[in-house]
Amino acid sequence: MMKQIILLTISVIAISAEQASSANIAAIIQPPAFLSLFILVAAAACAVVCFQVVQLVRGGHLSKSWQIFLGGFIVLALSQFFTLCNNLELFTTPGWIVPVLLLAMSGLFFYGLFELRRILE
Repeated sequence: MMKQIILLTISVIAISAEQASSANIAAIIQPPAFLSLFILVAAAACAVVCFQVVQLVRGGHLSKSWQIFLGGFIVLALSQFFTLCNNLELFTTPGWIVPVLLLAMSGLFFYGLFELRRILE
């Protein structure tokens, strides 16, 4: 077992060997990065509140729409995390990931509102 872990570790290091660079921590004070951090914290707080609401309405008619809203806030937090990592140069992601995540977040919120409207009618 230990040999497999060591071999896996060496393989991962060899595969991911890339030019080392340090994170740009000073970028956090720039307005775009600070706004991304603020949105990340707000999305995480909203996800926690949505999770608590899902626990309260568990099994009820509104449960599905709140679960969809929870998924939307999780996707929003994930997109802002990737944006912040790109701004701080911790690691870079392809340019299409953040817009796709924001599109998925918008779709989840729209579908959640659609489900809520359908249930309340």
